[in-house]
Amino acid sequence: MKPFRSSRTVAMPIVLSALLFGDISCSKPKPAPPPMEEKIPSAPPPTGPKELTVGNLTYLRLRLAGELDDNADAVMNAYAAFQKLHPEFQTKSYWIDYVHGGTQAQAVVYGIWIEHFRCPPQTKRK
Repeated sequence: MKPFRSSRTVAMPIVLSALLFGDISCSKPKPAPPPMEEKIPSAPPPTGPKELTVGNLTYLRLRLAGELDDNADAVMNAYAAFQKLHPEFQTKSYWIDYVHGGTQAQAVVYGIWIEHFRCPPQTKRK
């Protein structure tokens, strides 16, 4: 039979190792971390929707809730703003990425895909 060990003899090595190697100590308290800089949300970019251009294809992210006909003005304004912001692009075609609302789905206009090509410098749109 093993001799009985008291809880004091079992707990003592655990407490000593925590004092020596752990964060538990009787020394000075750790200084508080410096306060984080308060991030002020920046204003949305003047371009309006978020755009991603790769090669001759651009995606304008809109994420508008509702049917396409309810958001027609926002979609066309985003497209017009893109054309005004990028006079070096001539639009070849565009299509609107959306989902119709139904019994199980909410209608959402996700964005606009624009296929374009670069105009030569002398024929830029105005």
